[in-house]
Amino acid sequence: MRPQNLSPLSKQQGADAAKNLGDLQAKIQAAQAQVDNATGDRDKVLAAVATPKSRLTDLQQQSGAAEKSLTALQQQGADAAKTLADQLAALQSQLSAAQAQVDNATAIG
Repeated sequence: MRPQNLSPLSKQQGADAAKNLGDLQAKIQAAQAQVDNATGDRDKVLAAVATPKSRLTDLQQQSGAAEKSLTALQQQGADAAKTLADQLAALQSQLSAAQAQVDNATAIG
């Protein structure tokens, strides 16, 4: 049974509706293809960005390690300089003592 308030579609209206439906389906398929292409492009960009980002993270870690190493080397250099300064002071003291002994020996003899 057909509801009474609906009139039957004419053949032309049916053909127009079918054509419009076909057009809309074609537009939907074209839009979906664009979405698929954009998604593929996005995935390629994300993949291309992931590699440099990973490399940057590696370089940042290496930079941090190098900074720690440099700090340690600077401390070692400072420690070595202090040790050398202490040894130099001790040698100068020994030299002064030896010079005093030479001066005393020369004065006596």
